[in-house]
Amino acid sequence: MSKFVRGESASLRKSGTPEEDEECEQLLGDIQARMDDFKTHDAVRKDAAKRKQEGIENAGALLRKMAMAELDRGSNNE
Repeated sequence: MSKFVRGESASLRKSGTPEEDEECEQLLGDIQARMDDFKTHDAVRKDAAKRKQEGIENAGALLRKMAMAELDRGSNNE
């Protein structure tokens, strides 16, 4: 795959007909496109998971703050 990406397909052409070479290059191009798509979508998934985790942490901090405020109000009323 790295040879294809670098454009070193001369060695591929030595072992087949031009039609086979074109098909091979097309298939390698398709594979490369799928790999790039996966990397892009993987980054999006990781970002979404990170935002979700941050939301959970923020909600926990808010709940703790509200609980402490409730305790403070309870001790002031006594």
